[in-house]
Amino acid sequence: MRPDPAPVQPLWAVCTVLQSGLARERATMAAHAKEKARPVPRTKSVRAQVDPGVKLEAEAVLGAVGLSLSDAFRLMLERVVAEGRLPFDPLDPNDETIAALRADLAGDVIHVGDPSNLLAVLDAD
Repeated sequence: MRPDPAPVQPLWAVCTVLQSGLARERATMAAHAKEKARPVPRTKSVRAQVDPGVKLEAEAVLGAVGLSLSDAFRLMLERVVAEGRLPFDPLDPNDETIAALRADLAGDVIHVGDPSNLLAVLDAD
């Protein structure tokens, strides 16, 4: 059984963590910049589709620590390259999802095939 999720942290606590992480990232980037013979120009753009509410909240959190969305995205990509993986765990299923996956592995689920069959199967029960 999975432990209860951590309590939601207040915005100031999140910003404090981001600021300390930012300081480490800036130090790392400065060290890497000194090692390179010449800086690599930023010539490529990346576009992403995100929910407008998520974008506004992310801008507020990142802005509180002096970062833009572009800065944060660039830092994340540099970490992906440096570590060879995502710098966070994107797949953290909740208890309901884990139970559903276990039921499917045990063969304890109903397969309806085409989605148009779903209502017929549900009405049959």
